[in-house]
Amino acid sequence: MTYESDQGAIPVVNPEGKVVGLLTDREIAMAMAAKNRGSAQILVRELLGGELVQCTPDDTIADVFQKMKTQRIRNLPVVDADGHILGVISLEDLAHASLQGGVTPDQIVLTLQALGKTRAETGETVPRWPWVNAASR
Repeated sequence: MTYESDQGAIPVVNPEGKVVGLLTDREIAMAMAAKNRGSAQILVRELLGGELVQCTPDDTIADVFQKMKTQRIRNLPVVDADGHILGVISLEDLAHASLQGGVTPDQIVLTLQALGKTRAETGETVPRWPWVNAASR
């Protein structure tokens, strides 16, 4: 689905339409490698876990950059006050928006530097993904 729609992240919603996760092409690829299974044998719920970072339409571009930088993520779901999905904003979207002002090239560089750090560099010792080392799930 991500390939056909050229989307790197697909929101996952519950029956009430509230966002409960964001499934990325990177997570799918990492899970396939870690579990040694094809994508047709991996359930979406196996890949969801951890805190969902999101933004609202009222957040500034600088706020979104900060969330991406501190959380080391490339995509954020945009939700309304009730938690319903409005869209997904990507680092690429922000780079394009920066051409119109609102963010500086330095903010983009700092965000990219944060995303490029290894777990050792950030002090993270255990992968954040719930499926790593869980090939039997």
